[in-house]
Amino acid sequence: MNKVVCGSVGAETSSRAFRLSQAECNRMVEFGARWVHYGAVPDEEVFVEFGISSRQFYERLSVVALSKRMELRFSLRRDLLELCRARLRTSSLLGT
Repeated sequence: MNKVVCGSVGAETSSRAFRLSQAECNRMVEFGARWVHYGAVPDEEVFVEFGISSRQFYERLSVVALSKRMELRFSLRRDLLELCRARLRTSSLLGT
């Protein structure tokens, strides 16, 4: 497990270590929010926008959404976390 830092937000993920600026955290939340009602962000969109795999995106977005330092509406936080949970579960089942 590696540390994820978002501005002053930190948490553990299974992917490599990385550091995110507050602006990058906000960008991930805004991006996820645009797609949350579609049930997933297309893999190619994630790669073009962030240069990372979908799995890495959902791991990082879940860390950001869980952070109490991110001022998110309850419903948005809940929806983002559900999206991340569902997509990470699916990728685990598919072995990706």
